[in-house]
Amino acid sequence: MLVLLSKENKHQHGGYLNLETGIGLTSVEGRDNHQHVLTRSEPRLNDDGSIAQEGQWYVESAGENPHTHTIEELQRQAPKKDKTNDEQRIEECIALIKEAEENERASVKAGKESYEFYNGNQWDSKQKAILNGQRRSAITINEIEPRVDVLLGTHDQNKTEVVFKPVEKSDEQVADIANMLYKSVINQNNFHAEESVVFKDTTITGRGCKDVYVDFNDNIEGDIKIRWFCWDKVRFGPHERIDQEDLEYLIKFDNFSYGKLKQLYPKKAKQLDLAFKTFEGDLTDDLDNVHHNVKGMAYRLEQNMLELNVGGERIVDVQRKEFKLFEIWQKVYRRVEGLIFAEDNFVDEGTDLREKDVVLLKKIPGVTSI
Repeated sequence: MLVLLSKENKHQHGGYLNLETGIGLTSVEGRDNHQHVLTRSEPRLNDDGSIAQEGQWYVESAGENPHTHTIEELQRQAPKKDKTNDEQRIEECIALIKEAEENERASVKAGKESYEFYNGNQWDSKQKAILNGQRRSAITINEIEPRVDVLLGTHDQNKTEVVFKPVEKSDEQVADIANMLYKSVINQNNFHAEESVVFKDTTITGRGCKDVYVDFNDNIEGDIKIRWFCWDKVRFGPHERIDQEDLEYLIKFDNFSYGKLKQLYPKKAKQLDLAFKTFEGDLTDDLDNVHHNVKGMAYRLEQNMLELNVGGERIVDVQRKEFKLFEIWQKVYRRVEGLIFAEDNFVDEGTDLREKDVVLLKKIPGVTSI
């Protein structure tokens, strides 16, 4: 455990406490390059042998001018806030959406075509028009669907369970707890059914997606949710590794009704009102409906759909009173200095340490920085 010592005789020390041995060290400071030993007193016990009070840490006297210090808690700092304003952030997000749409266009088009082939729609409109002009039938003998279905059935019948195994005998209890937690999450999420749909998407289109998140609707502490997510509602940033370890950003999107968005983001309600009034006048008569479906398929016709596009994706569907909501995950890089005390296998990642404290702590013998 890292600590600071109070400032005495115009100098200050950084300190390291070994909570197991009860002995610690301080950094080398002062004109005489001295350091102090930190020691923990014996705990005070009850009559039955239980601990009534933990031992107290104190600083042994040291230096040419013998003195001591008091131990202080190491102050941690919150990460610096991003000063980017909303307008700049929106511009950056739109640029990423356009870039991802451009990069993924061919892949998404091929995936949709693959699903059409699987569903037996293997003639495009131009080919059908030519055949109809020649009074010939557009016959489809679908060899793809039954073969894919056999593969899907084989996958469903040969599902495997994840089992956590202990590395050492002391890990057995931890492995048992991990197994119980894993099975609980899997059962609560009907995981195998969700995984089957993801596997089907992967088999047909080459990509399948799970959405893993914490849901607070029914439990204030949060429930882990694992859900299938539509493969063509995700755009991946540039990457070369198949496991996407080098992925810089990811974009997911879905359609939300005006009513639901208003419930999720009440502070944006006025802006949503203005958006709809801009596109279709005053819609206050039924804007509070959670969802609005237009009978028939007329809303799909291009001439009946007012579009606002970003990278080819429709943002506003006026007839159905829906917005497309984008969620962008992006890596942010920040250089920090971590501290390691190899002798005790102690590591502090340094993400919330103050620079002036790191300078002191690095002077503790045995502590190195990365």
